[in-house]
Amino acid sequence: MRETVAQRFDKPLRWPNFLRRHDPDQVPRVGGFASQPRLGTPMSKTCYILAVSHRPALSSSALSLASLASHGLMRQGERMQPQNPFTILLAGRLTPTPRLRAQTAGTRVIAADGGIRHAAALGLTPELWVGDFDSARDGDGDGFADLPRQAHTPAKDMTDGALAIAEALKRGADALTLVGAFGGRIDHTFAIMAEASALSGRLENVLLTSGDEEARPLKPRARTFDHPPGTPFSVLAFSDLDGLTLEGAAWPLDAITMAFGDTLTVSNAVKTQLTASLTKGRALLHARLGGDGD
Repeated sequence: MRETVAQRFDKPLRWPNFLRRHDPDQVPRVGGFASQPRLGTPMSKTCYILAVSHRPALSSSALSLASLASHGLMRQGERMQPQNPFTILLAGRLTPTPRLRAQTAGTRVIAADGGIRHAAALGLTPELWVGDFDSARDGDGDGFADLPRQAHTPAKDMTDGALAIAEALKRGADALTLVGAFGGRIDHTFAIMAEASALSGRLENVLLTSGDEEARPLKPRARTFDHPPGTPFSVLAFSDLDGLTLEGAAWPLDAITMAFGDTLTVSNAVKTQLTASLTKGRALLHARLGGDGD
């Protein structure tokens, strides 16, 4: 029979800060609404419900996360899988690899100006092409005759990449893969890295890649990277850092504090399985991959 508040699972779930295991006989209130099941509905003795928060109400994103947990989409040792991932095609360098094709497969796609030329190389079909089209070359849009375009004047206050990201967020993106993020203009590369770092507070998964380089924002929760031993990497800071921890690195770090501008975290290497976490601040872990993208 259907269970209305929580569902019974054979495996334990991983609990976010605002979730805990609870006895259904003790019904707390969240945001002023009781989370008691309907009378007559069978429930397991131990169920999973929202715990009382010190905040007056949970945000919509928190409620969405709670819903995923209650439906068994978050199990021990697993990350929540994105439901609406987007790929943003930027105009930087691209090295197509099997890894990159797998990372972008099944995603929705928005091309930013000259990034449209990467679509065919990766077998992707954009749903929108945005920008002022100053970096797109003749023929770049061939094969996408019916592709909607969102044209902007060059005298705008956002980069083409930022416009594409903003459009993806409007369309409900919960994960972003920024393809062609490296190897172009250095000012655009810096801008897209800074924006990706800022987005880490809003999105769980943000990946910058050109196929032969990858970067991901660091978070308080430890992130495990699948780069093989010997892979060169650096932690690129965009602020003062506190609680930076690296495990599985040639030069590990244990909850260090580092001032913005310090070069301590430049030019490290993977030794075993690499994990990284950051208590406070904004930073990316940037890795240079092998020729095959592994």
